Amino acid sequence: MSKPNNILPNEGINNNELLKYVTNTLTDTERATIDAQIAEDAFAQDAVQGLQAFANTPSIANHVAELNNHLVKQTRANKSRKSRRPLPSNLWIIIGISIVLSLAVLGYGIIYLLQHK
Repeated sequence: MSKPNNILPNEGINNNELLKYVTNTLTDTERATIDAQIAEDAFAQDAVQGLQAFANTPSIANHVAELNNHLVKQTRANKSRKSRRPLPSNLWIIIGISIVLSLAVLGYGIIYLLQHK
């Protein structure tokens, strides 16, 4: 989603058209065009059903704006958190491997000395 004002996919209906559709403020030709787009897109059908569930129509625009703002804040926070995450320390793994290798070399040396005595 390139624009935070668009709640539908880029090819679909933008949120302003969708809000006008739900509030019945479109002309007949615009409404027919959007009806055709809604009939083809299951996501748009779900969006219309969800918007029609609101009893207080003027608050729909506020809810949409609030959701878009929250979504933008949340995605920015996730990106910054991921980029600042330090790599895990492998110190204990390195120490453990060093001890195992040292014991293996020491064991080989002792066995070699005992066989060639």
